[in-house]
Amino acid sequence: KGTIHKLNTSTKELISIALPDSITDPANEFRIMKLFMNTRNRLWVATENSIAIYDENTGKWLVHKNYKEPYGKVTSIKEDAEGTMWVGTKNGIYRANVPLEIPNTINMIGGFEQERGLTANEVLFMHVTNTNQILVSYTDKITRMENHKIINHITLKADIPYGHITCMIDDR
Repeated sequence: KGTIHKLNTSTKELISIALPDSITDPANEFRIMKLFMNTRNRLWVATENSIAIYDENTGKWLVHKNYKEPYGKVTSIKEDAEGTMWVGTKNGIYRANVPLEIPNTINMIGGFEQERGLTANEVLFMHVTNTNQILVSYTDKITRMENHKIINHITLKADIPYGHITCMIDDR
């Protein structure tokens, strides 16, 4: 059975959170790929085949979504300054909406790359800037998003001659 352990380094308190049975089912591949705690105290857990959201305020799992296609594995999870959750995957970037009135639902909204005539390739890294722009590094490009739209991109190996970008920071 899978468990996430959270350690408060100030108080040395250890909290154990049991994962939902549907994630830890022995018939499913089980490996945690990404963890992200958002500003609403919700822990987003991505495994190779699912996304689950744990609400620290209530101590309950809110959502669990099995996925395989069309998303592929989750490679990055970020929250922008407005509280919108973004999920980078093997097949592009998705905005994740969680309508709490519909149990166990995550609406993954994609197509951002296609709106700009770009291919939705694997996301390597996402960074939310101080001005709430989202910089997304893919295997073949870097995009800049504002107001839920890609506004420009740089092609790797053409505009930038070397490799992939897996880390970004703001310079102020």
